[in-house]
Amino acid sequence: MPKSTVKSTMKKIKGPFETYNLFETMEIEDHCWTDKSGTKVSGPGIFCWIYIFYVIVINLMSLLAINDYKKLGLTDTQIMIRYFFQFLFMFLSVTFMYSMCKRCRGLEGLLILVLLSFVASLIALAPFMNKVTKELNQTVEGYKCPYR
Repeated sequence: MPKSTVKSTMKKIKGPFETYNLFETMEIEDHCWTDKSGTKVSGPGIFCWIYIFYVIVINLMSLLAINDYKKLGLTDTQIMIRYFFQFLFMFLSVTFMYSMCKRCRGLEGLLILVLLSFVASLIALAPFMNKVTKELNQTVEGYKCPYR
């Protein structure tokens, strides 16, 4: 099938993704196809919607872990900051993925988000790593560490 060079004849509806999407003005060429009648077939498709709803549901379910974070020794402020950045990242990644899927570039968007998610998870692990290194510096197998 040839790539689309004709603008879509569909009327654009301003939904929540278009209203709050920071990525709508990206100058990225779309890779959407035209069907036999000449109309543009654009995204997002079913896999993009599954990914978007999956990210939203997982982030909402993560709210159930607040007590576990408290048991690990995180303060309320650390938990609040963690969730603030987690939901900010979720909002930006969902709108970015929607924008990329709309341009039929969902796989590229997914690969970019996988890389960014890896970096974000390393940053999110910092409070836990700090606690573990403090505990390791204090004791080794129940004995005080003589080197610190």
